[in-house]
Amino acid sequence: MQRNVISVAFGLLFSVAQGSVSIGLFIALVQASPSVVSMMSWEFYDRINEFSQQKEYLKDVTIFANLVEVDGATALPASPINVRTIGVEGHKPAP
Repeated sequence: MQRNVISVAFGLLFSVAQGSVSIGLFIALVQASPSVVSMMSWEFYDRINEFSQQKEYLKDVTIFANLVEVDGATALPASPINVRTIGVEGHKPAP
């Protein structure tokens, strides 16, 4: 973190030497830079995390939206279904 303070200080020295930044503003910016850098790094992490979650959500929504609609998918079965007789690929139904 000290490296960030030094780089901010060196970056502002030219402006102080030219008189476009006052000594008081220079000191305030140098003192505030560690907290700003820390805040920006955590904010950046949170935004990237949120972006990745929303990207995964949009993938799921896209897959759902592209599902083919089948006629009669919501209709009740013509006869009762015995769950024990339904086969699952690679698994034999219970007797």
